[in-house]
Amino acid sequence: METFREKIAYKNVPITVCMKEFNHMEQYEIIRLIVGYNRTDVSICTHDATNPYVDDILKRLPVKFIQCFSVSPLLQKFDLQENQASQSE
Repeated sequence: METFREKIAYKNVPITVCMKEFNHMEQYEIIRLIVGYNRTDVSICTHDATNPYVDDILKRLPVKFIQCFSVSPLLQKFDLQENQASQSE
């Protein structure tokens, strides 16, 4: 959470947030920071880890909704054993 707070407050770069990484209280804190710093270059992935209240607030904000696992191959799950099993078949 501290890394996100520093990034949104002090760096002028696009930000990607995966809500699955935060608990419900931290999700509200992220919303507060987005509103407080008036950021419009925020991309959010909810992963269905948010409650309906958070979803409703996020829909009202100028954020872009993404699926982080499809945006960045580095965020995709990779299991070496599973990969080797599929290659041997």
